[in-house]
Amino acid sequence: MIGDATMAMQTVPRGAHSASDAEVTLKETLPFASLETLIASGVAVDDVAGRLVELGHLEDGWFDGEGRALDRDGLAWLNAGMHAYYLGRGLPDIDLFASITGGISAELSLGRFECGLEVDLTSHRATWFDADIEADQEVAERNLNLDDPNDWQWIVERVRLLSKRA
Repeated sequence: MIGDATMAMQTVPRGAHSASDAEVTLKETLPFASLETLIASGVAVDDVAGRLVELGHLEDGWFDGEGRALDRDGLAWLNAGMHAYYLGRGLPDIDLFASITGGISAELSLGRFECGLEVDLTSHRATWFDADIEADQEVAERNLNLDDPNDWQWIVERVRLLSKRA
């Protein structure tokens, strides 16, 4: 289990790393015993990398005996993708959570729209969905290959579109 996620973190300006730098940095930091140890080591951690490091310490059974541990190489891959294609583009922050199946659930609220991205860390596939909560209807659902930069671009464009409509 991980500790309290409310601790302060050193920050790195978004977009300050290339995708490969972000992936290498996270792969090097995941073996640390805790986020506190990581911060004490002097490694700068932004919010996304810090959250993924925390989630990387979950063990099998983390949710009442259920819940698979998250693949650390997959977490490093997702961190690299987030830094290469999403962060640093003036988009809203996205909340990251572990799913019981060993993936990542990314959630985003944009006014009247609730958005989600369910990411499989081993196949690098994801499902995007968004819903208009005022109209109580699903607006879009799309299967994505997050190894394809065009699918990341679709996410960015979708978030910008929904932000304007919010």
